[in-house]
Amino acid sequence: MAYYSGNLIPKMTSNTTPSGVASATTYEANPAWKAFDQDDSTYWQSGYYGQASAIRYNFISPQKIRKYTMTCYGNKAPKSWKFEGLSADGVAWIMLDSQTGQIGWNAVPFREFFINNDNYYTAYRINVIENNGDTYYTYIYGIEMMGIVYDQKFLISSGDENDAISVLNKASSGETLIPKMSANIGNGITLSGDSDNLTYPLWQAFDRNPTNTSWLSNNKESAAIIMRIDGNDKIPYSITVQCGSSNLAPVTWNFYGSNDGATWSLLGSKSGDTGWTNFEVREFLLPSVDEANSYYKFEIIKSQNDDRKACQEFNIIYASDSSKVKYMKETERNFISHGMEKSNTIDLSKMFKKKVYIEQNSKSIGSGKVYKKLIDTSKISIKKVSIT
Repeated sequence: MAYYSGNLIPKMTSNTTPSGVASATTYEANPAWKAFDQDDSTYWQSGYYGQASAIRYNFISPQKIRKYTMTCYGNKAPKSWKFEGLSADGVAWIMLDSQTGQIGWNAVPFREFFINNDNYYTAYRINVIENNGDTYYTYIYGIEMMGIVYDQKFLISSGDENDAISVLNKASSGETLIPKMSANIGNGITLSGDSDNLTYPLWQAFDRNPTNTSWLSNNKESAAIIMRIDGNDKIPYSITVQCGSSNLAPVTWNFYGSNDGATWSLLGSKSGDTGWTNFEVREFLLPSVDEANSYYKFEIIKSQNDDRKACQEFNIIYASDSSKVKYMKETERNFISHGMEKSNTIDLSKMFKKKVYIEQNSKSIGSGKVYKKLIDTSKISIKKVSIT
């Protein structure tokens, strides 16, 4: 299973730090690294009468770029350009993408461009041919480059795209590890980390009120929620994340465990998890976690389109000791969220205690959704129905 990575270019603070090299054929007051500093208020400025200029980034090792983004505004924005990779001998620029007629940047300042590139290059550049009409300068406020991430996950299927299963030896209890919170300390839980404490404190990510409240970081760099759980003996099965604003949704994150709050072990991570919609809930499995910890940390490295980080709701689902088989459609989201790890061993002699159907079909009702599943009661008897 493959999906796009996060931005492979680090947040640059000069043309050579923290790593790689940013450069341009011309520049005036604002050098090339300003287009790679992940700050949309700054920009690379071409030299005077340098509308047709090129800006490039050299990685420290070859990368296979499959997608790039640009943020621009006004008539100084590029209108036509080529996206190119530098040959291994450093002589020739290989055209990977060509764009013309890119106008209206004030209305749509952030744009994504997908390329069919199967080669690794150390250097890539945007070679601007013309801008949107300014006589003197070309500005680019932001450039990102993405690769492909391959998840070694699989589903079992009969060949029908509507019939796939995932077998879980470590099953979900369906219960949350963190109870409903109304302060940063309570119910045997202590929350700490980065937040805008006045309006969007940490505990609002656990208050079971996804519509009206949220946690919001104060930090524009990475931000984390740390959870201390007194006497915890429950093993995490998954984490769930909900964000009211898709712009603030976590695209790249790490999830850690610790027994002392000082030494942390990585339990799960995700990079380039884009495509969030407002109030969407995503669940991320933790198949390799096999022990309980007293501390957990959810660290967001990058949000979807904003420099601050937020969650309407966050929680840890702990594991039960029963096995489960999940039925679902063969979709990209199901491969990522429910696919079995390559190393997973399926014991076919074991009795499965639970059968679960994963449904994505829904109809909006107000600010929420309702999910429906047709059940043939001649084959499956219904003994109990509950809504939570």
